[in-house]
Amino acid sequence: MKFSTQFGALTKRFGPEVSLKMLADAGFESCDYSLTDRSANWNDARLGDVTSPEFKAYFENIANIAKKYNIEIGMTHAPYCMVFSSSHEEYAQTHEHTIRAIYATKLLDCPYIVVHPVMHPDFNNGQNPERALQANLDYFKGLVPALKETGVIACIENLYWGERTDPKTPNSCTTPEQLIHIIDTLNELHGPHFAACLDTGHATISGENAIEFVEKLGDRLRTLHIQDNFGVLDNHVVPGRGVIDWKAFMKTFRASGYEGTFNFEVDGYLADFNREWFGVDVITQSLKTLYLIGKTMENME
Repeated sequence: MKFSTQFGALTKRFGPEVSLKMLADAGFESCDYSLTDRSANWNDARLGDVTSPEFKAYFENIANIAKKYNIEIGMTHAPYCMVFSSSHEEYAQTHEHTIRAIYATKLLDCPYIVVHPVMHPDFNNGQNPERALQANLDYFKGLVPALKETGVIACIENLYWGERTDPKTPNSCTTPEQLIHIIDTLNELHGPHFAACLDTGHATISGENAIEFVEKLGDRLRTLHIQDNFGVLDNHVVPGRGVIDWKAFMKTFRASGYEGTFNFEVDGYLADFNREWFGVDVITQSLKTLYLIGKTMENME
């Protein structure tokens, strides 16, 4: 099993060279590179459009650093605007930036980009299912030309509605069935450009069982956000700190035939150590612990 974790928070503080070396020193062979607008300055206008030499050089440099430390970039994370039409401008900007992120993903020599589905209060509790499906089909259709040109696969992530209302309220892409319906419809219409990302924490918050996602998604499942929580907030803590039954999950997971990276998305854990008074040695040790947790999960009986 190839273990991975995100390094967006680290690279903001230490830069890509030191951050990727820390991952390699901790044992990781892969990483999750965040292209969310809030995590990096990659969308800086100085990089120009996706055909500019500056844009190409920026991401090829990061890809070369990763190769230097024998770290593959197994997935990226697209910018997101969770709520459909929270503002027309924000929605349009997210769409534009996601297209840029697809081209960046290609330059990073990465096969997958994780994208959030379209959400809206009108889709809660199964309301307006056809409108919910159409909103997602329209949004993702706009990504198809970039996906075709680059060969990148967009992995749609399961989401909970939100903590400000009832987090267990289902929305447009909360259940395995909803995720499958959106992915299969898109692929029937546009070709095999879409797959799934399972976020174990999101499944738990929304009252779903992550095991059912693994069982039902089958080979649609290409990427993972492995994280734990307490069933209420999206805490992003390490497995074992929350309520998920990881022994049961791993039993099903090992039998699934999944071939991608085992990727930890544990912002909450990494944030504990990414403080100004902790240096590289402390953070590297925390990453080694995270890697050991992965190896322990791999061997669970």
